[in-house]
Amino acid sequence: MQGKKLGFTGVGQLAQPMVKYLFEQGYEVLVHNRRPDPLERLISKGAMYCPRPEDAVENKRPFYITGGDRYRGALEGSPI
Repeated sequence: MQGKKLGFTGVGQLAQPMVKYLFEQGYEVLVHNRRPDPLERLISKGAMYCPRPEDAVENKRPFYITGGDRYRGALEGSPI
């Protein structure tokens, strides 16, 4: 399913099942998280790692933010 791309920042317990479901539906999922352990599980299943939260939301793609206000400053001014 080319063109179905979503970004996620904060991929802990809440987001993991959502990301897995999106994989099953054929989406390409870009992920960013402060801690590496949730990322490792998702990357091993096919997620694309984004070193900065801004990278997960570039080009105005649909995105989801979990993790509250900790990402607010990083995303201010991004092209979303």
